[in-house]
Amino acid sequence: MTRVLFIITTLDTGGAETMLFKLVKYLDSHNIHSGVLCLGGKGAVANDIEALGIQVKCLDIKGSKAKMWQASKLLPWVRQFEPDIIHCWMYHACLLGSFAAFMYKRATLFWSIHNTSLAPEYHPRSTRMLAKCLSWISSYPTRILYHSLVSQNVHEFKGYGRHKSLLIPNGFDTHEFRVRKKNSFKEELGLPESSLLVAFVSRMDPQKDIPTFLRSAKALKASMPDVYFICCGTGLDKYNHEWQDMLVEYGLQDCVHSLGVISNVNTLLPQMDLLLLTSLSESFPSVLGEAMLCGVLCVSTDVGEAAKILGDTGLLVPALQPKLLAEACEKLLKMNPEQKAEKARLARQHIVDNFDILSVARMYEFLYEKNIKRCVE
Repeated sequence: MTRVLFIITTLDTGGAETMLFKLVKYLDSHNIHSGVLCLGGKGAVANDIEALGIQVKCLDIKGSKAKMWQASKLLPWVRQFEPDIIHCWMYHACLLGSFAAFMYKRATLFWSIHNTSLAPEYHPRSTRMLAKCLSWISSYPTRILYHSLVSQNVHEFKGYGRHKSLLIPNGFDTHEFRVRKKNSFKEELGLPESSLLVAFVSRMDPQKDIPTFLRSAKALKASMPDVYFICCGTGLDKYNHEWQDMLVEYGLQDCVHSLGVISNVNTLLPQMDLLLLTSLSESFPSVLGEAMLCGVLCVSTDVGEAAKILGDTGLLVPALQPKLLAEACEKLLKMNPEQKAEKARLARQHIVDNFDILSVARMYEFLYEKNIKRCVE
């Protein structure tokens, strides 16, 4: 049995963290024994992984700041687990995990990179410097894994070894995210049955371009008064005064329902008529695939791997174009029921055919098996 130790920066709720949860859930437990070592505190995803029966150790390094001397904190746990593979997940983990792997000496090392843009307006100087430092030692891992071609190109341009690169897309749980019957969600919100619901699953972050969402929503509401917006994610709640003030500024306070962070996105999405993504930068916007599996049509800015995820089933618009985003939403919402149903069917099938988590997990298993044999030889 191959022993794989995943070292990750945090286990708070986020795209990279959730992907790790899905991966360890669907790796073949008969051939792969997984363990997780987290630099930060015990976030929500840690509990989810532990519920699978997988050991999780959180070091609670304050702020998860990567300083080389802190690699010594990892080493006792690495030696205790006795991994054949050390798979580092996110920048800080890649740095500290690499030094721990160097000191341990008996494991094959992989990095997984989950950032795309390294623009100063999105990332602090410390993160950009860390990414640069990793480029200097990028010859050390056996493979550097990316989940989007955009991310791969950005990092190779920054000096990451091209001969180390391997592209494996994120995967989706096609059973958890599925088409469900409409429930009483509209009634619970006090909305008429004829209303149309547009989901915005995001967070308060410059990369998500909240102003463009608000401008798009305002334009769409003006042309389709029966549209309402369901917003969820960090900062998109009724307690965030900045968010609430923005809704008032754009005159959207009566048509936006702010749910904040929720744990049941898989049951919320099937109640939607459309999902809108307005980001300026993304690597692999998983929420598109999750919505498509639930039979929800999508409009997205043309960022990261959005085009590959959508295929021919949704609409892409250049970033920073709220008028075009609103028009694209209106086009999909005004299709007749038969057209919507067929497009929704094709959307789900596209994800099942190309991004099923079971197929993605097999790619990782093949990678581990291939490289553990090389290490033994």
